[in-house]
Amino acid sequence: SSGPHPPSGGRPSEWLPRRAGGTRCSLFAAVMAAAAPPNRAVRWVRPSPRRRRWPLLLSALACASLIEASVWGTTRRSSAPPERPRPRSPTEGLSDLEERRFLSKQVQEMYNHAFGSYMAHAFPADELRPLSCDGRRIRERGDLDAILGNYSMTLIDALDSLVVFGRYDDFRAAVDHVVNHVSFDVDLEVSTFEVNIRILGGLLGGHMHATMLLEGYAGGLLDQALDLAKRLQRAFDTPTGLPLSRINLHGRRSEGGSPIVTVAEAGSFLLEFGMLSQITSDWQYYRTARKALLAFWNKRSSLGLLGTAVDVNTGEFQDSQSTTGPGQDSFFEYLLKGYILFDDLELLDVFWQSYSGIEQYHSFEGFTY
Repeated sequence: SSGPHPPSGGRPSEWLPRRAGGTRCSLFAAVMAAAAPPNRAVRWVRPSPRRRRWPLLLSALACASLIEASVWGTTRRSSAPPERPRPRSPTEGLSDLEERRFLSKQVQEMYNHAFGSYMAHAFPADELRPLSCDGRRIRERGDLDAILGNYSMTLIDALDSLVVFGRYDDFRAAVDHVVNHVSFDVDLEVSTFEVNIRILGGLLGGHMHATMLLEGYAGGLLDQALDLAKRLQRAFDTPTGLPLSRINLHGRRSEGGSPIVTVAEAGSFLLEFGMLSQITSDWQYYRTARKALLAFWNKRSSLGLLGTAVDVNTGEFQDSQSTTGPGQDSFFEYLLKGYILFDDLELLDVFWQSYSGIEQYHSFEGFTY
C-alpha cells in the first residue's frame, strides 16, 4: 500500500514503511513517516509475525535514547551561564609610551597607598595589620612572626624604594628615625634569614642612597648595619659553619632550638654580608657567608642536585628532596648575583653546574620543577 499513512486493515503497529531501496524501516521511521507532509508517498508493508517483535523493541529503545539525549541536551544548554563580554583593558588603544606612563602611574599609586597606610596606621610598629588597620606590635602568629622585633621593619625595608619613587622627604625622615630611634639590642629570637634580607639589606641600600642624597649624612645607617651583622654572625658559630635558622639578637644562646636549616635560609647571606665587606673593607663577613654557601655545594649528589634541609651540627641532609622552589630558590639566585657583584668566578662555575643538573632532572615539557 502507498500513502502518507498506514492502511486501515489490521492494527497500525503491524505496518512498517519501506525505504526507496526496498529495505524495511523501524518503528522510529514509521513515526517519522507519519509526520511527513501529506503529499509525500510512503509505501507500507506488513512484516511477518515472527519478525515483528524485535524491530519494535529496538525501535522503542532508540526512541527512548533520543528523548533522553534531547532532554539532557536541553538541560545542559539551559543551565550554562551566559557568556560575559570580555572586560576592556584600561591600556587598550594606547601607544607603547602611553601604556608605560599609565602603568607607571598605577604602580606609583599602589606604592603610595601601601606606604602611606603603614605610616598613617602602623608606624613605628614593624608591620601593618590590614584588617584591623593598626600596627602589629606583639607576636601572635607563631613562626610567622619570627621577623618581628619592634625596630620599624617596614620602614627599613622601604628605604631604597622611597628613593626609587622619588619620595626624598620621606626618605630623609625615615633615615633620621632609623638612625636615632631604632635598636637591635633586643632579647628576642628572630629568623636570621628574614632579618638579613629585609633589615640588613634595607640598611645597606639606604646607606648607599643616603651618601649620595643627604647632605650632612654621617653614616648612621652603616653603623646600624654593622651592629646588626655582628649579632647575626653569631648564628654561624656551629660545627659546620652553617648558620642557625634562629638567633637571639641580645646574644643569649637559644635553648632547645632546632639545628635544621634550609638551603635557602643558610645560603642567602652572601649579598648582604658581601656588600657590608665591600663598603667597610672588612672581608670577614663575605668569607663567612661564602663558606656557608659553598658548604652546601660540597654536599651535592652525584646528579649535581641538593637536598632541602640540613643539620648544622653534622652537615647531613635531613630532607633529600631537590627543588627549585621554596627551601632552595634563593640559593641559586645568590650564586649568580654574587658573581655579578663581586666578580667571584667560582660562584659562576657552581651556578652553571647546578643549572645543568636542574635542566636535566627538573625540566619537563618547557617547565622547571
